[in-house]
Amino acid sequence: MSRNKINLKHQSILMSAVLALSFTTAAAGEAQSTSVTTPENSETSQPQPQTISQNPDEPRQIQVFLPKPSADNQTLGYVEPVTRTTSRVDVAEFAIEQVVQGPTSAEQEEGFADLIDFRGESTCGENFTVDISNGIAQLKFCRTVYTAGLGEDAGIQKAVTNTLKQFNSVDQVVILDKNGDCFKDMSGRNACLNSIEGVVWRPVPGTTAESGGELGQVDTQPWEVGINTISRNGNAINFDVNANGKYVRYSGNCQRELLSRIKIGDVQNGQVTDTISVDENYFKADRFQEPLLDYACSAARQK
Repeated sequence: MSRNKINLKHQSILMSAVLALSFTTAAAGEAQSTSVTTPENSETSQPQPQTISQNPDEPRQIQVFLPKPSADNQTLGYVEPVTRTTSRVDVAEFAIEQVVQGPTSAEQEEGFADLIDFRGESTCGENFTVDISNGIAQLKFCRTVYTAGLGEDAGIQKAVTNTLKQFNSVDQVVILDKNGDCFKDMSGRNACLNSIEGVVWRPVPGTTAESGGELGQVDTQPWEVGINTISRNGNAINFDVNANGKYVRYSGNCQRELLSRIKIGDVQNGQVTDTISVDENYFKADRFQEPLLDYACSAARQK
């Protein structure tokens, strides 16, 4: 075989490999997008959903939730929003900086409180770090946060949670202390690291499995999709599934019917517990998963 023919063959193989890799990367990249907002406790003001802007020249108003005595002076963790304006791209970090900074003098006269009192050395060089991934915002305080008791603990937790949940990329907030433990969790179980709250489950017709269910189990009841935690951006979608006590959060693609598990765990009395993150390649939805994906894609389209 001539050298020219060999080179042409190698070029053809290389071009095919590049095209295949581009298609796979595009499919996975689209399926990993996330955007979801979950309801807040009705005892406090509600955060309004916003998308984190990537345009540094576009000023925007955001809500910063701060502790304030409730009307009956009986509600622990009561917060209300105040408004701040920023052109920063790292808007989530800016928002928490404003929570830490606390109310203005005028806002203090209205009853808003400044509760975050940092003490001691930092473990990261800053007061805190914020990381948002797969719908979970993790805030870690890098210094000791001194509080006077449960009321202030609850106020800080609710202020941080509501402030971060206004962004469409956040559906859950985890708050850690400087040691990496759940903030003010006296139980020692670090429950904030392996549980998901507030999922509203809806049964999906046609998902009762006589054998070979999501994790190999026999299912006598239909599987459920978390109707309020579905996140869709174009054809990319993330959604939660309760497969008769087994929890799965999927990242998927509505058009290509691709799925990947990004979290697994258990469901007890509707509460998601003992979750762990998994790293899985995208695969074609099977006969058990297709109705779940179709239901989630349809429900998200109707929102």
